[in-house]
Amino acid sequence: MRYQTDNITDTHPRRKGVELLSADGFVHAKSCSVCEAIEQIQLPQEAQAEHHRRHGGGRHSLTVTQKAVVLAGGTGSALLPITDSHPKSLFPLANVPLLFHQAGFLRRCGVMDVGVVHPCADRLRSAFDAELTTVPRFRTFQERVAQGTAGSLRYCRDFVGDSSFLLIDSGVVGLDLDLQEAERFHTDQGAGITVLVQPADSGQSRDQVIESRDGRVESISVPYAPEPGRAVLSSLGVYFINPRVFEMIPQHGHFDLKEQLIPLLHRLGVPVFAYSVTGRARRFTTLTEYFDTNRDLLLDNFPGPVQQRRSAYDEVAQGVWVARSATVSPKARLIGPVVVGENCRVEAGASVVGPVSIGDGCSVMSGASISDSILWSGVRVSAGARVDRSILCTRSVVPPGRKLSAGVVLESGDPGGTPRLTPDTAPSSFTRFVSDNGRLTSASRGALARACYRVCKRLFDIVGSSLGLLLALPLLAVAAIAIKADSPGPVLFRQKRCGRGGRPFTMLKFRSMVQDAPQRQRELMSRNEVDGPMFKMTHDPRVTRVGRVLRKTCIDELPQLVNVLKGELSFVGPRPLTMDEMRFAPAWRDMRLSVKPGMTGPWQVYGHTDLGFHEWIRHDTDYARSRSMGRDMYILLQTARLVARAFFT
Repeated sequence: MRYQTDNITDTHPRRKGVELLSADGFVHAKSCSVCEAIEQIQLPQEAQAEHHRRHGGGRHSLTVTQKAVVLAGGTGSALLPITDSHPKSLFPLANVPLLFHQAGFLRRCGVMDVGVVHPCADRLRSAFDAELTTVPRFRTFQERVAQGTAGSLRYCRDFVGDSSFLLIDSGVVGLDLDLQEAERFHTDQGAGITVLVQPADSGQSRDQVIESRDGRVESISVPYAPEPGRAVLSSLGVYFINPRVFEMIPQHGHFDLKEQLIPLLHRLGVPVFAYSVTGRARRFTTLTEYFDTNRDLLLDNFPGPVQQRRSAYDEVAQGVWVARSATVSPKARLIGPVVVGENCRVEAGASVVGPVSIGDGCSVMSGASISDSILWSGVRVSAGARVDRSILCTRSVVPPGRKLSAGVVLESGDPGGTPRLTPDTAPSSFTRFVSDNGRLTSASRGALARACYRVCKRLFDIVGSSLGLLLALPLLAVAAIAIKADSPGPVLFRQKRCGRGGRPFTMLKFRSMVQDAPQRQRELMSRNEVDGPMFKMTHDPRVTRVGRVLRKTCIDELPQLVNVLKGELSFVGPRPLTMDEMRFAPAWRDMRLSVKPGMTGPWQVYGHTDLGFHEWIRHDTDYARSRSMGRDMYILLQTARLVARAFFT
């Protein structure tokens, strides 16, 4: 299908003479460069000419584009606690780090140069020092502040140049995907972005690709709850991108590819397509998916990058690969698929039943039994221990005789080993343990501790909200009369927000703005002072005279005491938002919805409008993982201090 430039007449910024805005309110550009970018993306003839020039005049190349970008950053709450101390790109899969698998896939596709974006670029560079001199050539870019999937591309704008490039999300392992036809489609259609997809599993895939009637991609959603039947395509996390779309990415702030850039391109009429590819690919965003990906790779008979290391391994039995520097007793029992890394020791009487990967420098003592598990480097499984369907991270120890099933074990020195309160809606089926001097202890509070915390917090909410409503009754009456006398409209502002588990409720506030405030917000988006989903202005013209006083003193929040009494809110918790406002960061959304929202919380105490979106995510995630009555009391005291200061200044 071919597209003409007149398809975007209605939204053409040069013809309308207005700022180019997304529905999220970001000012993306006002200059003619945006118009030129849109036009160049939408002219297939020009794109094809560039394609032919780049590939020597022939119609199609035998290889895909020469450059790729891997977004290796982002921890994701579903991979906690491991990502507290171990970058996702270094997660071993069949004893080979994830980034090595991605490098092998790109090498098979003919990619020559790879840019890797990650907050710990120096650590990745040192870990892959030997590999950076090979093909593909690696270049790392340090993401100093979390910018979102599209925002992080700013770091490698000069690297990708003027030709289309391949983008791979973190956690993607392309086993045998054929990308030649996908690149051909992307070039011939003159697409801004081409999303590689495959049929979704029962319509319940995590990344659901929504297409409009004309066949373009309208959005890629990551629903909080499965939405069977809504979509039939699932994104693989692999994209072909025309570099002209950089013109639509704002220069600062958080900006996501799926949640913001693709919908923006769709509204502008810039073609974004989904292309169904053949072959196999795996993508993990949770511990369970990571475990299953490792399992599939082992069952795939020593695949991909592991092939490059065959010179260091011997197949001692069917499906059992042992590094030549490892020591395996002939009296040990190993049933494949099993990979045993360098300098490992497996003693007599030990049993290893695959699929199992054993990292470098591990020890499996006499009488120990391991089945269907992942052992990272330096792990010790003591005599008589039993390990089944578990993940043992670097330098962890399973004590003698201990039985471990569906567990994640971290060494006590890791930040992830610090005991924290596990969210009530756990992101995986694994139980977390800490290995400390040969002892294995739970790293999260038990069911009794969680129950005690919930009961104490609920009792505090009931008593506090009841007393608060009684004491504040005269103030509530005065505020209601003042609002009614100051401006037309209702006294209370009601809005649907998401509670714990995504359950909707009606949040109450005193109205502090004019009646048509939501309609006027679009006109003010260019003056937004915060990034992310929120809109904030220091001097918002929609705020009424009485509203300014109510907001400064936080009196406008007092009706939420009713929500607290009803159990919809708590005194302390993450700020209640709409589901639409949380679409920018699904992992953050899932973590914050595991706890009840609150009238006040870390966002209000630690900076409010001064915080960037990435800091907001960090504070919410940290609260969900380490909340306690002591911390709740501290936040309440800090809130009271801030309110008192507002009253007397």
